[in-house]
Amino acid sequence: MPFIAAYTLSALRIATGLGLIAFPHANFRLAQIAQPSAASGIVAARFMGARELAVGGLLWHVLSENSGHDPISTVHADETTPLAGKVDEHKPRSLSMLKSVLVAAMVADTVDIGSCAICVLDGSLTVRSALGVGALGVVGVAWGFYCYRGASQKEKIRT
Repeated sequence: MPFIAAYTLSALRIATGLGLIAFPHANFRLAQIAQPSAASGIVAARFMGARELAVGGLLWHVLSENSGHDPISTVHADETTPLAGKVDEHKPRSLSMLKSVLVAAMVADTVDIGSCAICVLDGSLTVRSALGVGALGVVGVAWGFYCYRGASQKEKIRT
């Protein structure tokens, strides 16, 4: 299982969520999206940040349970690495949960891609901005699929 890729995906989601919550205006500029004239645009950005923070945090939690290794913690249950992991009876359940979280993240990214298309059609987003934000969604789906596939392969090895 490519745990390093999954931990990186999780950390990026957490950072994105925190950034959207704390600095929504800066994120609009970064994505080259016009600043919303109403407070509802800022609230929507913060809602999206909360979603990213929740998905990233849940992914991190499931990964640390699954691998027996939290990359931030200084105390480890054993001397394994995130790629090797320790085999015990709880791992199959954790792998199933990991796959579920990855699917939820991919669904969220797919909805973001569709939302970009709708926003271009109704004129609330420029094509350039939609391509940039949509590309991030495509990368998120591809990255999530890569991690999901790795979890599936690890699950087959264990059974």
